[in-house]
Amino acid sequence: MPSEKPKIIFVATEELEERIDIYWHEKRLRNRSAAIRELLENALDRHDKKKK
Repeated sequence: MPSEKPKIIFVATEELEERIDIYWHEKRLRNRSAAIRELLENALDRHDKKKK
């Protein structure tokens, strides 16, 4: 069954991809998408706290 969640596609450098993969494995996340999602959520949370 296809996912109904929105998808975001972006281009990353090899260095960024490697950093994401390191994070993914160190955190023992399910997959690269989970790592990217967690990294984005953390960055956006920090951004929101700065605005307050």
